[in-house]
Amino acid sequence: MNLLFALVLLALTVAGPAQACTILPNFPAVQAELIRAINAQRRAHSLPTLSGSAALTKAAQSLACDNAAHRTVGHTGSTGSTLKSRLASQGYRFSIAAENAAGGYPDATTVTDGWMQSPGHRRNILTPSLREIGVGVATGSDGLLYWIIDLGAQR
Repeated sequence: MNLLFALVLLALTVAGPAQACTILPNFPAVQAELIRAINAQRRAHSLPTLSGSAALTKAAQSLACDNAAHRTVGHTGSTGSTLKSRLASQGYRFSIAAENAAGGYPDATTVTDGWMQSPGHRRNILTPSLREIGVGVATGSDGLLYWIIDLGAQR
């Protein structure tokens, strides 16, 4: 799993200017920490854990970069992209998908806690039929971290 996500990170880092953003140098560790925190919440509610997905990670990272570049937190990209269109661009055919976005949280534990305090974000994390997760994190020019998780189950 680490090699797969390292390759995704490399692809995102060397991507063209449209995807240029500041990705954390310890992205794989932060990503793993966030997945562990999300899965701990799911286990605490007797739900199956989520496995990492390279396609979901690419989709999540693209929105994290966009949010960081524009110093905003949202689900619609600056070009009008939506969760559905970002997943389609990665070839991720889903039966169900959800997305959580956040900005300003300093680490994986606090962003997970924040999402669990928000009814809609909590519902996404605890949806039983979800099976996979992708993580995006980028640093804005304001120095804040912009977080995205994309969750899904393939058809």
